[in-house]
Amino acid sequence: MKKCRLSLLALGLGIGLFASNAQARCAPGTTCFELCPEVELETSYNTAGKALRYLFNGDGSWIFATDLDLRQDFTFSPDAMAGLAKLKRIFDHHGTTVVIVYTPPRALVHPDKVSRSGYSHSRALQSYFAANQQLRSLGYVVPDFGRIIPDKTGKFFQRRDHHWTTVGAQMSARLVADTIRELPVYEKLAKQEFVTELKGIVKKYGTLSTVATRICGMSLPNQYVQLYTTLPKNNSGASDEAALFGDDARKAEIALIGTSFSKGKLDYNFAGFMEEYLSAAIDNRAIRGGAYNGALEQVILDGMFASNPPKILIWELPGQFTLDSPGFYRLIGAELSGGCKAAGRLSGKSPVGMEENDAVANAENGVVLPLVARNHLLKFRFSDPAVYSFFLNLTYMSGHHEKLKVERHPYVKHDGTFYFELPDTGKFADDTLYSVGLRLPQPLEKKVDVEVEVCERNVI
Repeated sequence: MKKCRLSLLALGLGIGLFASNAQARCAPGTTCFELCPEVELETSYNTAGKALRYLFNGDGSWIFATDLDLRQDFTFSPDAMAGLAKLKRIFDHHGTTVVIVYTPPRALVHPDKVSRSGYSHSRALQSYFAANQQLRSLGYVVPDFGRIIPDKTGKFFQRRDHHWTTVGAQMSARLVADTIRELPVYEKLAKQEFVTELKGIVKKYGTLSTVATRICGMSLPNQYVQLYTTLPKNNSGASDEAALFGDDARKAEIALIGTSFSKGKLDYNFAGFMEEYLSAAIDNRAIRGGAYNGALEQVILDGMFASNPPKILIWELPGQFTLDSPGFYRLIGAELSGGCKAAGRLSGKSPVGMEENDAVANAENGVVLPLVARNHLLKFRFSDPAVYSFFLNLTYMSGHHEKLKVERHPYVKHDGTFYFELPDTGKFADDTLYSVGLRLPQPLEKKVDVEVEVCERNVI
């Protein structure tokens, strides 16, 4: 650990030296610690958080994570664009306008804090804007973070945590609210005044600091985060959580899905700031650690789109996600469109384990059913809801095989039922399904059976 060399003036002002145990405070604008060489080893992250791999020192006591912060190519792949276009059609069918809050990574917002060989801020920024335009070309509403990049206040993100500050949440909320207020649907929303109040200040060690401590054994200074609360104006100062999370919230015409940026262990009040700026209630259904897919699938499984689709869905989406998993769109698309149109045309039940087993097969009785892929989907019901992922081997009459993995986010609450689309585009779309092979990626504690149905899909 390298000691700080601070001036006598700094000492006179009471700013302590950062000793070899890294316990002392770091003077503003001064990097008083160095991460150990082990942060560059992949094996160091086996138990220290793979999502925050390859830490490195930034300027002014900042820490960055290479995988998380230094993305330079944001453009969406053809598979992602096709999947997002399909979801957009289904959202339109439900009468829901989707606002994607595609939050930029920390290095993109704070380029003055990053000096890293191989990282080009101009290239990353150009690609980020291009990705935003891709989303807009599909009909999604995307707020323009170019209005606040780079952040001249230096307060948008935390120095040693991958989350934004409450300042960043407030800046983003203002940006999103300004965008929504320009939409025709906004005028049709029920309006209600909200007020935001400061609750206090709390210590935050930081996710990046935590990883640094695990790898290097160092202790870093705490950060401090302001906490706010937003309440309906006539309930200002009330402590009744029903005012925030009760039945009224469930009836809100705006829903928010996302990650711990929107609802986490520490509340940055992103939803609350938006309520104040929009004068409209928001049903905050974000999931801490839910990645890009967890909260979306949860609201679908909870019946939001079947019973009371929101007029506006705000999808807070951190910029490190590529959204290029075809399996994600085939799972979400089947669930969002309502699953089976009618009872299954072919069904079967079998035990399931780590050895592949054909759960259903066409032509078992000598009659080939016309199960053309583009018109059908699969329904799986596992006897144990502990199943969150499984491998499929789909065989078609043409001899083609599809081998893929079906995954549900592990934080989603479910009953063991999955819907999954057969392909409606590409070389398999006109094939007739022959069999469905299935196996689990890991053993479970008890015996698991699965019921499989092949049914007609709802075409939207």
